[in-house]
Amino acid sequence: MVINNYFHRSLENRLAAYRTDSLYENSFFIFLGRSLSAFCGLIFWTLATQYYSPSEIGVATALISSLGLVLSFSKLGFDISLIKFIPIMNKSRVFSSSFFIISISSIFISILFLFLIEFISPQISFIREYSILFIFFAFLSSVTFITGTTFVSIRKSRYYFLQSVLESSRILLLIPMATLGAVGIFFSQGISTIFSSFFAVYSITKFINIELNLDRTYIKRASKLSFTNYISNLSVDIPTYIIPLMLLNLLGPEDVSLYFIATTLGTSIYLMLPDAISKSFFVESSHGFDMRRGLIKSLTIAYLVLAVEFISIIFFGPYILGLLGHAYIEAFKLLRIYLLTGFFSIVYMLFMPVLNIKLLYSRNIELNLLRLVLLLGLGYVLAGKFGFVGIGYAWAIVEVTSCLLILYWINHLKIIKYTAE
Repeated sequence: MVINNYFHRSLENRLAAYRTDSLYENSFFIFLGRSLSAFCGLIFWTLATQYYSPSEIGVATALISSLGLVLSFSKLGFDISLIKFIPIMNKSRVFSSSFFIISISSIFISILFLFLIEFISPQISFIREYSILFIFFAFLSSVTFITGTTFVSIRKSRYYFLQSVLESSRILLLIPMATLGAVGIFFSQGISTIFSSFFAVYSITKFINIELNLDRTYIKRASKLSFTNYISNLSVDIPTYIIPLMLLNLLGPEDVSLYFIATTLGTSIYLMLPDAISKSFFVESSHGFDMRRGLIKSLTIAYLVLAVEFISIIFFGPYILGLLGHAYIEAFKLLRIYLLTGFFSIVYMLFMPVLNIKLLYSRNIELNLLRLVLLLGLGYVLAGKFGFVGIGYAWAIVEVTSCLLILYWINHLKIIKYTAE
């Protein structure tokens, strides 16, 4: 009885510690938001396969990727600067400056994208007929993004989760939009950002005052961090949004749909939790959290969860894909590669915040530019030879190469030792 009481109290104490640990709490709500997005995404695309053809899904994927590409170029690195500086500067000024820079940039970059769309991807140039809506959705996406980043930065990740809840409304819009074809999927995605962005702006005012001016002091202090992370993050984001466009031009919309389904499911599984932990780790370290202890905790959690996910998907992956339609079972070839490379990806994802926190900008840029060149170069060559699965082979080579380079830096440049001092 005494032993049982001891273990009972020990378990209660540990659970209480987890509830009061901001790293765990922040990671939990980020992970919960990502999990909901992944689950709703599965339902969304399951419905899409029933009401839209693979060709329409492929084109819609390219349209949604275009919106993501616009957002990536619009960030200008101020999302990372916001996380870094919001704990140490005036929160309202940091948020307001980042908010207006990113949202206004999204308008100009979406206009530029529409102007160049004939050169980027002629097969989706018809979106010019909906130019106003495309620009509007790009603006709202930037609003949703920067407010979500702010909720995480000020340790209010439960509001980030609520944003994900509202974004799931796209499921309700999917069937009524079916008569529009590929554009219907795109509109369903875009309209859901209206609900999410309005909620986000309303909620953020509970914690931060929105000021209609730019803080020059913050912009000056953040300029170097913003620029280097802008280049670095573009190197990360560009392949995500360029590859669907590249496959559309190279292979056709059906292969794009197979690639997209496997990538969406794969990244939701093996990247979702590590990404949540990585972001929370960066936030907590910016607030003075012990980096060495946080890194060990983050790696432990990420690998344990990924191991369980890996075993589950190996057994049930074909069945899950079969729910989307028999044609999508072929996507399991790519999904399996993603799962295997996930064990290497975790090292990269948790190493990048260390470089950002210690302001080792050059290493950050070197690594991400190398990944960009390898992934797009090898992806183009291998996709031409092996179809959409070739992207998986390229991805595996990139992740293994990154992991080896990181281990080299740890052993020879003493980066981890430096951060632990």
